[in-house]
Parts: sequence; C-alpha cells; structure tokens
Amino acid sequence: MIIWLASYPKSGNTWVRSFLCHYIYGNNDNFDFKMLDNIKKFPDIGVIKNLKINYEDTNELIQNWTVMQDFINLNNKLNFLKTHNAFCTINGNSFTNSANTLAAIYVVRDPRDVLISFSNHFNSDLHKTLEIMKSDEYWETEDKFKNFRSALFGSWKTNYKSWFSQSTLETLLIRYEDLISNPFESFSKIIKFLEKKTKIIYDKNSIKLSIDQTKFENLSKLEKKNGFNEATNDLFFRKGFSKQWINLDKKLISDLEENFGDLMEDLNYK
Repeated sequence: MIIWLASYPKSGNTWVRSFLCHYIYGNNDNFDFKMLDNIKKFPDIGVIKNLKINYEDTNELIQNWTVMQDFINLNNKLNFLKTHNAFCTINGNSFTNSANTLAAIYVVRDPRDVLISFSNHFNSDLHKTLEIMKSDEYWETEDKFKNFRSALFGSWKTNYKSWFSQSTLETLLIRYEDLISNPFESFSKIIKFLEKKTKIIYDKNSIKLSIDQTKFENLSKLEKKNGFNEATNDLFFRKGFSKQWINLDKKLISDLEENFGDLMEDLNYK
C-alpha cells in the first residue's frame, strides 16, 4: 500500500523525504542522497515505460494514475511515494483510491516563502511565478523527457484543499515552519502517525539521529560537495529558513494575501 508524501513544490517535501529515508532505510549510516531512491517521485518514468504508457499524452497519463499504483503495489510492500500532484479527479479518473493508498503526509509552507523559493528553483520572475501559484491548470514539465508533464499542481490553495477535502484517506498536516522551530516534536508527530498505520516503530534516539543527519545544513553541504540531481537553476538546498518574504514587494504580498488570505489565516500565516 502507498503512503503519499505530498506538498506544493518547494514546501519541504524533500526535507521530510530525506528524514524518512534515513529513519526507515538508513540503518544508522550517514545520510546520502542515494537513500532518496527509497521514496520515488510519482509518476515514475521507469514505471511509465514498463507499462508502455505514452508519457507525452497527458490524458493517457491521467487515465493510468491508478493503473501505475496497482503496478507499484504488486510488490506487497509499504510504498512511500513523493508527489506534488493535487488530489483531483479528471474525467472520472481519481489521482488515487483507497485500494492503493493507506494514508498521506502533507507538508505546507507559507506561500510568501514558497514564491521566493519556487521562483529561484525555476529561474522565473516573481510575478510569473505568482501567476503559476494562482493557476489551477499548471503542470510540472520534466525537461529530461520530451513533453512529459508529470504533475498537476493546481494553485497553492487548491493543492492544499484537495488533500484535506477528500474522504478517501487520512492525511497528516505538517507545517514547514514547525519543522524548523521544533524539529523533534514535528518529526516525532510523523513517526507516531506512521506507527499507527504501519509496522514502523517510534524510537526517540533514532528520530534524533535522523534529524541530525538530515538537517538543512548537512543537506546543503552534501549538495555543494556532490551535487543533487533534483536541482535545476541553482542550489536546491538554498536557504531553508522561514520569513524570507519580509523584503518582498508589497504589491506581491498583497496579491498573495488577496488570493490565499483565508487559508493563510487558517494556517496561522497571518
């Protein structure tokens, strides 16, 4: 069965993924980016090619969302999958279903900081990036594979609401800012959630070790030393702190709050 690690882009998904890979699969070794192979991105190009799905055809990809998950679950194991896709239904095709999915962990981040990080990641103008964040129709495009539009983000607001308005599966909410301010409590919350759903066992010392191994400073040093294949324009692990938005143009902040203000207030970002 699948447990999703979901988020809007540049919200801390890779940090949580790193922690989980070390905690579950690391065997107390030093963290290495190769550990991330244990939690693959969905949809995975290897699975797509194995099933002979035409990844250049977005409609065919949508029609095979759950077919790909059926295939992944043939291993009869617990499968963690990373996604930025909204939990949506298109032409009767749901992103996932209860037959394939056990639960989800959703990481959310202040959209003002997402704007800055997202813009830097894709080397995009802040205003253009904000239009993407407001759009319900934006697809992530994989440059490595021609015309492969892998994930339908939806807007920052739609992405979040899609995972918490559905009744198919239980979804744990984790705020990026809480991971920074109180990492032990936040990562413990994740492991306790998984302990209820799986055979994963809560262990205080292992949590502390995995937090230390995957703290932002270590991930940044590792990227500078060895590179990171998910980086695009600049360093993937660039700054990692909250409230980078303080010096943002006031018009951009106003636009963000006009579009996302109600949800920002619910999440204590206002």
